[in-house]
Amino acid sequence: MCGGVGLLLRLRALKGVQYLVALVDAWPHFVLAGIGGGILEMADDAAVGQVQLGREIEFHHTEEIPQRRDGSPDGNHRQVVRQARDPPAEAGDSVPRRIDRIESGLTLTGNKKDEIAKGRMSMRVLRAAGLCVLLCLCVAFSQQRAWPQARTIRIVISVPPGGTIDFLVRVLADHLSRTRGQTIVVESRPGAGSIIAAETVARATPDGNTLLINSNGQMISPILRKVNFDPRTSFEPICFLVDSPQVLVVNSKSPFRTLAEFVDAARAKPGELSISTVGPNTTQHIAVERFKRAAGINLTYVPFTGGAPAINALLGGHVSAVLQNYSEAGPQVKAGALRALAVPSPERVPPLPDVPTIIESGYKDFIADVWFGLVAPARTPQPIIAQYIEWFGSAIEAPDVKEKLTAHALYPNRRCGPDFAAHIQRQVDQFTRVIAELGLKGK
Repeated sequence: MCGGVGLLLRLRALKGVQYLVALVDAWPHFVLAGIGGGILEMADDAAVGQVQLGREIEFHHTEEIPQRRDGSPDGNHRQVVRQARDPPAEAGDSVPRRIDRIESGLTLTGNKKDEIAKGRMSMRVLRAAGLCVLLCLCVAFSQQRAWPQARTIRIVISVPPGGTIDFLVRVLADHLSRTRGQTIVVESRPGAGSIIAAETVARATPDGNTLLINSNGQMISPILRKVNFDPRTSFEPICFLVDSPQVLVVNSKSPFRTLAEFVDAARAKPGELSISTVGPNTTQHIAVERFKRAAGINLTYVPFTGGAPAINALLGGHVSAVLQNYSEAGPQVKAGALRALAVPSPERVPPLPDVPTIIESGYKDFIADVWFGLVAPARTPQPIIAQYIEWFGSAIEAPDVKEKLTAHALYPNRRCGPDFAAHIQRQVDQFTRVIAELGLKGK
């Protein structure tokens, strides 16, 4: 950035658009220095004056010299600039007079030159002030329009296509496309307990073009292993979007009809029964480990990269049970292919009014909720974050979006900005304590 507006106005080569661009670049210096200080440094292309109070005064005045037709200067207009010291003040003079003698016969008194210089200075003050006003308006306008009318937004998810998160994003994308004219592309980066997706977005350029659907899983992974992101500082929180209740299901051909029957079988044959979730190091995985300890049973844990693959494994008879989002298991439960044994929610979920909670089944205070939210890379400009809060916060509360989500047991729960940031901090604290109690290590 240049050193100030005074410096810019002395650069003779700057004209037109270049002049305005340079002024825009230097406006913070101009404001800090003050209009008066900046303008005192300005000088005219045609006349430059430098005053040394009480000492010498130089004043250079240029005058167009007429030329003959052959191009040589007219000898009658020879011009020589001389330097003169202030003459002694005469009686009655309050200010010493300055005289610059020009041999062409032109003599200007210091007072007359001061009037000319002051006139030029006044015009420059007005021009500078006008440019400052224009600059302020441009800055205000650019801040208000911090977001182009349309752009392609990439939302990264941590599971394969076809699962709960994929469904959630596509419902929101359809709504924003219709109401805001935005194009949203869903990019799947599954694996490593959501670490791959989180690290992808954490190192993305913070320009608002890349977002992440985060969840409890991003709170857990950094506690269990070394990762290249921090859920609290590597992202700008936008909105908590939905709660997603979980359900423990078995194949409908399984002999287990209740949670108690499943636990009894696991106690009778330690390690023979298996249970799957999306994982490892996810909310469901932590819930399985907690339940194993609470029930005093040994189950073989089988992780999958997403809920849909886990459900497919259960339908194929490859695992004994699955703890997963109801949105993924629900269609198979309704179709009769899977049987729900219990839900780890504080209360029964609306689609399964006859299925008890794990608390009702005898395990006090056992809750395992899953949620999904939206974050951007850290240092994403706040006007963009504010725009996203308005867009996605409004979308999640739109009647048509609510209807589609609740039909899949995804319950909108708008908490944006600082409220979402506080929730993330509470989740990190909670999982840090639980993981320490369970003595879990990264897998």
